[in-house]
Amino acid sequence: MKQTHRHRLIWLACLCLPFLLLGEEPLLITLEKGINLAVNAKRRLAAPLDAITQSQINLEFAESDFDFKIVPKIDTGYGGGGRVGEGLTVGAGVELSQRFWPGTRLALRPSTLKAADHHESNFQVILSQPLLRGFGREYSRAGILAAEYGNRSAMRSFYLAEVRLIQQTIQGLYEIAKQEAFVALEKEAVERIRKLCRGTKAKEKIGFCDPLDANRADTELKSAEDSLNQALDRLQDAKDNLRNTLALPLDLPVEVDVPITYEPVKISLDEATTIALGHRIELVQAQDQVRESMRLCRLAKNNLWPDVNLVLDYTSFARDEIFTRAFTRRRQNRWGLGVTTSGDIDNVSGTANFDRALMATEDAKRNVEQVHDNIILDVRRALRALNRALEKIDVQEEQIQNAFNGFHLANLKFVHGLANNFDLVQAEKNLRSAQTSYIAAIIEYKVGEFNLLISLGTLADKPCIPG
Repeated sequence: MKQTHRHRLIWLACLCLPFLLLGEEPLLITLEKGINLAVNAKRRLAAPLDAITQSQINLEFAESDFDFKIVPKIDTGYGGGGRVGEGLTVGAGVELSQRFWPGTRLALRPSTLKAADHHESNFQVILSQPLLRGFGREYSRAGILAAEYGNRSAMRSFYLAEVRLIQQTIQGLYEIAKQEAFVALEKEAVERIRKLCRGTKAKEKIGFCDPLDANRADTELKSAEDSLNQALDRLQDAKDNLRNTLALPLDLPVEVDVPITYEPVKISLDEATTIALGHRIELVQAQDQVRESMRLCRLAKNNLWPDVNLVLDYTSFARDEIFTRAFTRRRQNRWGLGVTTSGDIDNVSGTANFDRALMATEDAKRNVEQVHDNIILDVRRALRALNRALEKIDVQEEQIQNAFNGFHLANLKFVHGLANNFDLVQAEKNLRSAQTSYIAAIIEYKVGEFNLLISLGTLADKPCIPG
């Protein structure tokens, strides 16, 4: 009975073993797929997305100021004190109002009131028009214009955050590709040195090498194996960084497939500068900030005027002991036309706000010049970095050839007993250094190409921003 139970367990383990060994399929990330994952990494772009949502809420709130409004009102209370006391009073009404672009405000206020032994009905129309401060479409729409500017700024900030995330993703992908290439080179180096160790020990047995050569080969093998382990650790670190950048599960196995071949970029400094100044969204934002500052300056200047309003008031009023007759009989009408004003004569706060608005406008104009110069400097730095990387590639190609020749010569001398393994060990180090430097130079050039696109403002399509 126990034997049968054991056989069942062994059979079940055999069925599950292939699935346990298979594990999770690694996610293959190409350059295009990595960029798509970056722009859809909502966790990394949550803050700028929330800023856009908040700006849209602010815009809707500002636009609601011009919506048709219905505000119900209820009044109740108790009044006493001799003959003028009316006891319990209960009233209800509604205000219908609409604000228009020139600053005009129209309000209709029908209401009814029950006080003591009589009923009152009231219908009031109020038309208010600013004459100095607050007159005009730009002033009345100040809240909307400010909200629209905030929305545009939030959308541009989201675009820049998206570009930065794409840049981090590209750098992460090529960092993994570089570390994978380094791991492959380190493995080749370990195999070469392991072969050197076997040859050295074989020659030591027949007296062609002394123990110092064997010890040197063992030391170099340990160093190469340690370098390989460090390269594997750096590879895992690079994969962790990429998973974190793309907001992927940290235990998800990933593999990358990005092109390491390169073609020299042919673009002049003048051409690159012209493209950058026509595409960089930072310059568009700086220019928009100037327009917004000038608008706020005009608004502050308008606030220097006294607050003068033309008010037209019409009221229809009736009172009766019977509720229904309070709306139909013995109505009295009155109307009025007047001008109201309020405000400080000195208007110190308005003057200070206007001065601050002037300073902000000048600062915004200087910022445009600074952004303009920063864009040109970015383009120059990106082109210089590309040229340096291209020069490194040419130098390292020659270095690799020299290192191969030196390694081949040292190996021949060692095999034929014309030299010890010191020269061979040193030649192997030179070869490994030249190979890693060559790979690093190519990766630097590839990343530099994308950095150039970022400096030109053409890495990603700009969003369609109204206004």
